[in-house]
Amino acid sequence: MTHDDENPDHDTAMAEALDWFTRRQSGTMTADETRAFAAWHAAHPDNAHAYERVARLWASPEFTRAVETQAPATTPRSARPRAALRPVLALAAALVLAVGLGHLLGGNPFQPSADHGTETGQRAEVSLPDGSVVVLNAESAMNVSFDPDRRRVELLRGEAFFDVRPDPERPFEVAAGRSLTRVVGTAFSVTLQDGDTEVRVKRGHVRVAGDDGRTPVDLTPGEGVTVTAGQVGDAAAFVSQTTFAWIDGRLVFHDQPLAEVIAQLARHHKDPVVLATGRLRTLRVSGNYRLNDPAAVVAALADVAGAEVIRLPGLLTVLH
Repeated sequence: MTHDDENPDHDTAMAEALDWFTRRQSGTMTADETRAFAAWHAAHPDNAHAYERVARLWASPEFTRAVETQAPATTPRSARPRAALRPVLALAAALVLAVGLGHLLGGNPFQPSADHGTETGQRAEVSLPDGSVVVLNAESAMNVSFDPDRRRVELLRGEAFFDVRPDPERPFEVAAGRSLTRVVGTAFSVTLQDGDTEVRVKRGHVRVAGDDGRTPVDLTPGEGVTVTAGQVGDAAAFVSQTTFAWIDGRLVFHDQPLAEVIAQLARHHKDPVVLATGRLRTLRVSGNYRLNDPAAVVAALADVAGAEVIRLPGLLTVLH
């Protein structure tokens, strides 16, 4: 446990709160542990807030019902939720490290105000005033600003595919994080995640610049770059079949770690999915699935991985 007076990392605070809550529910804490818990709880408001969120999860009827369905049939009914709490919270701690608890305890952690946006499991096609078309992936948002001299879109979150109508008099710009992509007429995707921007070109030509003042990078079809901390990386080839599959409502992957596949699926699956073992996280898989039934995709991946599925409806799905 950490007891720093500095602002703790959010995920660290949640993981510690899960650990403390589990230990307190066990009823076996020593006097020293009780004092240590009190010190941790008082060390920073984020600790107290994290503990409150875990307690709310424990108190929710949905969680109790879900735990009851997972407890052994021989366990007395009145004892099932508490008896089953410890392994479930241990798996929830893994969730903290894997995807955070935004979905699990209080919905989407970041819902920006935007001209256009999508939620988990949604995709949207947006026609712009100039005839260009944008397809927003799930959990994405953007603002649109057109004037006589410039066409500009700001991607606030997530991923978007742009099919831009040519207009040499008005270049088309996409701002995302610390990057700016300029085109005249082309088709490309932009992804903004954790402050990094990925740009990948399907058709035409784009120029990508960071805010570090260095020379922009020009991209042609089949090339992409990542912009990190305002700096544009080197152009690299990518596989178009997998990169743009989501536009047609599919998830396509080849020889990828299961953890990366689950991260892609998270946009479309309303409940977070936890991989409870290191073997599952690093297992390499290939597949081609429709995204209209994400739960079926999870079940299929579990079969491929030889994993058991535990579902806590409305909360999370665990593969172990």
